[in-house]
Amino acid sequence: MSQLRLSGARIIAMMAIVFMLAGLGGCGQSQSNSPSTDQTGSTSEVMLKAYRDFGGTIESLNAANPEITTEVTKITGMVPAFDLTQGDPPCAGFVQVAPSLVFSLTETAPTMRISFVGNTISMLIAAAEGAEVFCDEAAPAALKPELTLQQPKVGRYAVWVGRVSLDSDDPTSGKLTVSIKP
Repeated sequence: MSQLRLSGARIIAMMAIVFMLAGLGGCGQSQSNSPSTDQTGSTSEVMLKAYRDFGGTIESLNAANPEITTEVTKITGMVPAFDLTQGDPPCAGFVQVAPSLVFSLTETAPTMRISFVGNTISMLIAAAEGAEVFCDEAAPAALKPELTLQQPKVGRYAVWVGRVSLDSDDPTSGKLTVSIKP
């Protein structure tokens, strides 16, 4: 019986991949919507460049301002998270090119917590400028996804809230929070 469930899970996963690839093939997206490392360097730099080109506000996170909260509305991203991260790490879901939040961690902290409470099953990606990209590979989709970064480096970070559903008519909305404990 457990082998049947495992086989069923594999079949469902394979069907999801096939549907995703078929949907991407029919979307006619230009390459400018799906960044590549050839454009500016590392994946996280490409991810942050997309936001800078978008022109959003960059907030500061520090002991004086230990929490940033923003409302995220109607995320209907069409870019596969795997493409955005170049598969390193292999994040699941779909995001917009521009992140939901960019902030600067201006002083050291032992931990940084990134969480989202939304209306649909969603996922998070965080990228440190010129450095590491984070997502929860073990549990990529939840109503309340969360990432905890230990000993985060001072610098700029971008956070993407993404949808998991293949149905782009089901947008993700909710509250994104980043906090530190000094």
